[in-house]
Amino acid sequence: MPARKENLIRVIEALAGQADRIIVALNGYSEVPQELQRFSNVECVITDNRLADGYKFLKVGECKGYYFGVDDDLLYPSTYVRDTISAIDRYHCIVSYHGKRFDRKPIVGYHRGFSFNVRCLGSLAGDMEVHVGGSGVMAWHSDDFKFSIDDVGSPFMADLWVSKRAHEQGVKIMALAHKSDYFRYLGTPDTTIWVRRRGNPEETTLLKSFLS
Repeated sequence: MPARKENLIRVIEALAGQADRIIVALNGYSEVPQELQRFSNVECVITDNRLADGYKFLKVGECKGYYFGVDDDLLYPSTYVRDTISAIDRYHCIVSYHGKRFDRKPIVGYHRGFSFNVRCLGSLAGDMEVHVGGSGVMAWHSDDFKFSIDDVGSPFMADLWVSKRAHEQGVKIMALAHKSDYFRYLGTPDTTIWVRRRGNPEETTLLKSFLS
């Protein structure tokens, strides 16, 4: 079994018992993996990969209640949904376990010049507000924030598109305290979007459009 599909199945296995409904965007797949068909609460949609990571929000407009954006290269803990809902109910905003603050002005870049960087694979001692949240470890309630797949304007920048809409709606993004072993990374360092897009001027342009 290819590593990508094997990782996806492991992620779904970890989350299936925690969620009412899971939408899986199969970017670039030719067919739905048979292993996913055994989950009654999993709906698979084969996509063209045009929006890449943005397709995690493919049906977010249909969501009434708690919405979680997840990735296929992170293994989520058994208490993930419960832990995160508790934080949403506490803050009534977007929450994430990954993000950046850009307190220094003028902004010089998305991948440099930030004042604080929260990593989901690192640790954070206490909750803190961030300007950009990581969409693969992010959640909110539909009463607190409105987002649509139509808000994703380009691929590989889902974090920024969500954060832009949050800024426009006046919704905070809170990074949640966690330990470095809360998540487990299933991919390899050279496959992350951060590595592939580092230095892309489009990210800095989009960041400056809502944070200056």
